[in-house]
Amino acid sequence: MSHTGGDREISFSKRDDLKTFIQQNKHVIVRVSAVWCGPCKKIAPLIKERVNNLPNNIQVVYVDLDKHRDVASALKIKNVPTFLSFLDGAPDVCLVGADSTNVKSFFNKVVAKVSN
Repeated sequence: MSHTGGDREISFSKRDDLKTFIQQNKHVIVRVSAVWCGPCKKIAPLIKERVNNLPNNIQVVYVDLDKHRDVASALKIKNVPTFLSFLDGAPDVCLVGADSTNVKSFFNKVVAKVSN
């Protein structure tokens, strides 16, 4: 486990470590991106703002498509950016793409579920 660019984001290089983390935490968001991804760079400021304003009971994992290939493969990632939400260890909400309206909606849905 290591911390990445955002203070709230952690990373895992092995799929089993991520799987264990997801099972041990009630609310987890996984953000998959790549350094070379133009749309990922474009929405980076929005993502940073959203991640930094999440409730503390939501854990955030960052997966670099190139550095964390084992984890990306386990998640069956086909395109970046991809955002996955896990609730009680199970997949919940998924978003692929960098449309800012959809990204905001994804984070709002996750936060709404945590608040209930």
